[in-house]
Amino acid sequence: MKHLRTTILALVLVLAGCASPLAQVKDDFRAARYGEAREKLVRMEPEVPTWGNEKQARYALYRGLVHGALGDRENATVWLRKAKRWSAEPGIYSEDDAVRLKLALEQLETAP
Repeated sequence: MKHLRTTILALVLVLAGCASPLAQVKDDFRAARYGEAREKLVRMEPEVPTWGNEKQARYALYRGLVHGALGDRENATVWLRKAKRWSAEPGIYSEDDAVRLKLALEQLETAP
């Protein structure tokens, strides 16, 4: 029994370390580690054109959200507009991410 628990714990730790870079960015964003998230996003940027639509859309969304959270309105606008263009594709975003995009765009429109 003890061996089984140890094996399961090891597996959980390995799987936790295998989280996709975008999942790590999302976790950083949720934990308000915006600087870390931005660094990861910038490092990923060269790979983005090789990704599928859904992954590119999430990248654009979180890049915009992170820039916005850091007060970089100019870059937030650029990336959130890209994310908005992706939203025309049905089901591209989860319900939560679609709401995040909508709220972020509304905030940009109402900001002075």
